[in-house]
Amino acid sequence: MIFHEIYGCYYLCMEKIINHALNHTLTQDKILEIINQYAFEDSHIEIMSHLKNQDWPLITQDYHTPLHHPLTRPLTLLEKRWLKSLSLDPRIQLFSISFDNLDDIEPLFTNDDYLIYDQYLDGDCFDDELYIKNFQTILYALENQFILKLTYQNKQLICHPTKLEYSLKDNKFRLKTSHDHFHKTLNLSKIANCELTQQTAFQDNKLYQNKQSVILELYDERSALERAMMQFADLQKKAEQINDKTYRIELFYQKEDETELLIRILSFGPLLKIIEPQRFVQLIQERLKLQLSCGLR
Repeated sequence: MIFHEIYGCYYLCMEKIINHALNHTLTQDKILEIINQYAFEDSHIEIMSHLKNQDWPLITQDYHTPLHHPLTRPLTLLEKRWLKSLSLDPRIQLFSISFDNLDDIEPLFTNDDYLIYDQYLDGDCFDDELYIKNFQTILYALENQFILKLTYQNKQLICHPTKLEYSLKDNKFRLKTSHDHFHKTLNLSKIANCELTQQTAFQDNKLYQNKQSVILELYDERSALERAMMQFADLQKKAEQINDKTYRIELFYQKEDETELLIRILSFGPLLKIIEPQRFVQLIQERLKLQLSCGLR
């Protein structure tokens, strides 16, 4: 049932429309908004026609519905197997997500089915109770804009959490923080204690004053564009297509993250070329010379 029509965009649109009608929030503009978001570009003509002519007697002229209960659809076996695979990921417990009724479902894949060959082996211990507690406290602070009190490498810090990011290469979570003129990236595994304060987060526009940018030219071969979007997903970026295979990408980053970004760019080899600034080009050249000499200079 992977390709059954009940999982198509028309059914999804009608599910959203009917649920809005049940909540008495449906208007013509809302119908068009839902169609534009979940269906094809020209679907509003067909869907609106079927609703108006009552070919689909699901929405009345005053934007109500004869149905009495919200619509749901069953999960396919493929979706259940995918969810089962997610439930086996040790990182999933950091988000307090529960998966019910999957005990007898075979996972679609497990960690043993793939090998990440360029990942460091000293990643975070995601099943550590203190790590989970700190992660969930930080997540709550980010969502509710609270100031945190941290014990980090035997130092007490009062800071504003601004962003959680995950490094696939390091297999680590990091916390971006700011406080007055102090901006720092902290490794979650080195946070010994994490507490919420009663103070809400302040606006700190200085956080992005030191933001740098690098402009890259990417040749889309061997799914390089898709890999680049995943590799740099944590960074603000602009991308434009130059021709069928070539893209121009501008990445924005903090100065303190420059070395890591340089390594990530080098991992793409000749498929990713640095256009500017010239200073970053020189950093790449120095790094390559160092690698060529095996660190003997």
